Amino acid sequence: MTAITAYDKSIVRVPDSEAAAALPRSWVVFELAPRMHTPALAEGFDPGTYGTKGPAFEFLFANLSQWTGWRDELRGMIRAEPVGAVTANEPFADLLELPDLGGVLGPQRCDRLANEFRTWKQAVRTADSRFTRSYDALLSVFEYAEGGGMVWVAQPA
Repeated sequence: MTAITAYDKSIVRVPDSEAAAALPRSWVVFELAPRMHTPALAEGFDPGTYGTKGPAFEFLFANLSQWTGWRDELRGMIRAEPVGAVTANEPFADLLELPDLGGVLGPQRCDRLANEFRTWKQAVRTADSRFTRSYDALLSVFEYAEGGGMVWVAQPA
């Protein structure tokens, strides 16, 4: 299963387990593992413990091949040549260059992706309702993180 989880701008770094225990029970506390970290994409969200006031917004793909297949389909819709290296200025570059096993997308990347999902929404409409439902769900994920949050794409350990 591939979990794509958005956290809102109330996210804070929690220095230790004592500080995590002191957070209100309504807060979501989670651990970012080092294997999930690509510094350039994470924009300051380093491995460690985090907490957030807001609920997490999550979308699930059934498995890794469904997630990578969906990204390949998106790439094919927005590029003249669906294979090859991703360039920094192309739409969805941050999502397409994310390692298959996941990672963290920081605030600026979430803002950019939310805008790209809105901009491309009509252009990527297909007869494939599965693709469209996933596209709309990911738009919601990035809009939830917009304005200072982060998105964590994770595979089970």
